[in-house]
Amino acid sequence: MRAAISLLVLLLSMCGVQTESNGTDFDLSTELKELRDMVVELRGRHVASELKELRDMVVELRGRHVASETKVGALEADNVAVKQRLVASESKVEVLEADNVAVKERLAASEADNVALKERLAVSEADNVALKERLVVSETTVEALERALQDTKAEMKMEVDNLKKEDAEIEKKAENLEKEIKAAPKVAFSAALRKSVYTESVSNDMNLVFKRVFTNVCLP
Repeated sequence: MRAAISLLVLLLSMCGVQTESNGTDFDLSTELKELRDMVVELRGRHVASELKELRDMVVELRGRHVASETKVGALEADNVAVKQRLVASESKVEVLEADNVAVKERLAASEADNVALKERLAVSEADNVALKERLVVSETTVEALERALQDTKAEMKMEVDNLKKEDAEIEKKAENLEKEIKAAPKVAFSAALRKSVYTESVSNDMNLVFKRVFTNVCLP
């Protein structure tokens, strides 16, 4: 619009300069009418151009607005998905924190059990050392007992051999005695007090006289 006004002012100036220089009669109303027609035409063209530009801008803005709304919808959907993922992540974090607490408690219990096991291991090692010492003492005692047993067996064997020899000698003496008894005459002897005599027990000493004596040994 400003360009059309500037162009109109320039044409008026040119017309005025031409009128003064030629000195001829100029029909100002005709020129003004032509100029008005030109201005109207320029205005129409300019308005049409501006309307077209405005329409194009409106169409572009509408397209951009639709695209923006589409992007906003997509962003809102993404925001909802992000919120859902955030809620799920927070739930997972809570679960993981609970699991972490449980793991820490189990770790503390395991450490306590480990300490107890180490203490029991130390006691077991001490007991093992004591048992090894007792085993060494027992093995030494067993070796001494085995040696003593061997010595005892040797002594008992010697005693058994001696007893066998003594037994053989006693048997030999018994055989010789039996032979002597068989070779010697047999002795018969019997003695009695009197016929049907009962003697009571007394508290003082008493001499018993055997009146009835029977023997095959010749008496002096």
